[in-house]
Amino acid sequence: ILLQSPDLLLLDEPTNHLDLQSLVWLEAFLVNYPGAILLVSHDRAFLNHLVDRIGEIDGQKINLYHGDYDHYLAEKEARRRILEATHTTQQKKIEQTERFIERFRYKNTKARQVQSRIRMLEKLERVELPEEAKEVRFHFPVPKRSGQKVIEVKQLHKRYGDLKVYEGIDLALFRGEKVALVGPNGAGKSTLLKILAGVLDFEKGEVELGKDVTRSYFAQYQLDLLHPEHTVFEEILEVATDEAQTQLRNLLGAFLFRGEEIEKKVSILSGGEKSRLLLAQMLLKPPNFLLLDEPTSHLDIPSRNVLETALKQFQGTICFITHDRHLINRIANKVIEIDQGKANLFLGNYDDYLYMKQQFERMERQGEERLFRAEALPQPMKKSPYQLKEERKREAYQMDQYRRKLQAIERKLQEVEKLLDESTGELDQLNQRLSEPSLYLNPKETYETIQTHRRTQQRVKELSERWESIALELEAMKETA
Repeated sequence: ILLQSPDLLLLDEPTNHLDLQSLVWLEAFLVNYPGAILLVSHDRAFLNHLVDRIGEIDGQKINLYHGDYDHYLAEKEARRRILEATHTTQQKKIEQTERFIERFRYKNTKARQVQSRIRMLEKLERVELPEEAKEVRFHFPVPKRSGQKVIEVKQLHKRYGDLKVYEGIDLALFRGEKVALVGPNGAGKSTLLKILAGVLDFEKGEVELGKDVTRSYFAQYQLDLLHPEHTVFEEILEVATDEAQTQLRNLLGAFLFRGEEIEKKVSILSGGEKSRLLLAQMLLKPPNFLLLDEPTSHLDIPSRNVLETALKQFQGTICFITHDRHLINRIANKVIEIDQGKANLFLGNYDDYLYMKQQFERMERQGEERLFRAEALPQPMKKSPYQLKEERKREAYQMDQYRRKLQAIERKLQEVEKLLDESTGELDQLNQRLSEPSLYLNPKETYETIQTHRRTQQRVKELSERWESIALELEAMKETA
């Protein structure tokens, strides 16, 4: 499809089943794609890097937002605050009018004014606030504390027939670590996770569990182990012991099963709903070592937010596989890259992992270039005093030109930074004004303020992008010095 280069690309969850390398390649390809793209995706990082407009389908309407996913969230919140302020102002005006009608309804001298206000209320287009899902807060039980060393792998060998996956790898996970396994499809991530979970045998080596370690394993195939004839509530009762019904309902509410939804049969649940139900069961009686294989598959963005909240609260150890870069960045404090049968350890989240990979690759390239120069280039001839003098003059001129260019870029950066600070301050003042109910008593001023807010918001975005571009240019210039 991509090689055909159509004018319009329609993509429905294009990142599903892609490993991170393929996902990043697709993202880079689509960023530079010359045609138009309309896509559906639950990958927040993918949306942030690719899209410049978002259409939100809500209440049989499509609400359009300019910008990426993060900007959509901020703009949606700003619109909600404006709508609430408008609704509050209108309600006050309606109450005042209704009090006037009640007070003078039976006075002949005020009959005309009363009728006028009644007609005004009948014609008034009332501001309706959208229904918002009530946030349910559930504090997950604290698992029993494990020993410092949770699990250790020594000289592990694993193969499938003639295919050798691991040949003598060593690995150790410690209490409180949140470890993401990354690597291309087929590298052996799921194999390693299954071995750590104790559900897959291996040919040679040792896997030692630490003191008081209890583990629980989540994988997509386990969705078929749910009882299709049960309701959602009956399924959670399967693992419950002494929890009150209110506590169980709160748990299901935290995983977006609210009201009558807990009476839905498991057989009619979607893949995402089954995933949420299985995760809820796991965290009702949490072990102290969670092993999760693609827990975000089939989950929409609100469900992913629920999972993120649950894993942040979890006070045990986690080892997980996911292609959701946003989730890795928010949860992981360690990344293990599985590459050609080796487990390479990186501290930090996904962005830290990418940075360290780039640094290692750069160091390797520089080392290869130095080695090539040492071996391939002939030894320089001895230079005359005149040549040395000219060379020093040329170097001094180049250094002077470099300093001049560097200073020009730094001045430009300072100018843009000053404009950005001024525009950001102006935007903060406009946000404050938009939150004041008194603004909406004057429709003309309201319209002008909203338009100014949009222009200022766009200016802040443009200046931020310009500042980032100049800063990168400055950093690149300093690195080549």
